Amino acid sequence: MRWAAPGSFGLDLVQLTRPVLRDLRDQTGETACLYVRGGGFRTVVALAETRHVVMRLFMVGMVMVLHAGSAGKVFMAYDPAARQAAVSQGLTRLTPRTTVGIDLLDKQLEEVRDLGYAASFEERDSGAASISAPVFGMSGELVAVLGIGAPTQRLGPTDVGRLAPAVQAAAERASHQLGFRPALKDG
Repeated sequence: MRWAAPGSFGLDLVQLTRPVLRDLRDQTGETACLYVRGGGFRTVVALAETRHVVMRLFMVGMVMVLHAGSAGKVFMAYDPAARQAAVSQGLTRLTPRTTVGIDLLDKQLEEVRDLGYAASFEERDSGAASISAPVFGMSGELVAVLGIGAPTQRLGPTDVGRLAPAVQAAAERASHQLGFRPALKDG
C-alpha cells in the first residue's frame, strides 16, 4: 500500500523506473524486477514480465529474504543495515546453494561491491537464476535494486558476462531517473 499511495516516493519510484524495466526486459528477454527493502526482506514493487512461456514467476508484492538471491545480496552489499537485518533474522538454508555462513556471505558481498552487480544461481529456488544491480537516489543512498530473473535453462554462469552489463546500465538509468548524479556525489 505504501508504495502505491498517490504522491508517495514509492509511486514516483515505480513510475520513473517502469520504462527502464521494460527496456531491460526487451533487451535481455527476461523478467525485469524492481525491489525495495523493508527490514530483512525485499519486496517486488514493479516488474516487466518476460514473453517466454517458460518463466521464473514474480509478482508485485512478492516478499523474499535478503540472504538468498542476487537482489538481496546487492541490498546487503550497499547497505550495512540490510546486512545486519538479514543476519539477525538468521541465514536459513532454502536450497543446497543458499549461503548460510557469515564469512562466505561477507566475501560474496565484497565481490558484489567490486563488480557493481550480483549474480545468483539456485540460492532461493532450484532452477532459478538472477542478476541484479543497485539503484541510487538523489543523495547517493541505495533506494532500490533492479534485476532480471530467469530459469537456469536460459540464465547460467556463462551468460553473466553478456547480461550483467545490461542490468548495470539499466540500474544506472533508473538511478539517473531518480536524480542520482555520480559526479555530484564524488565532488
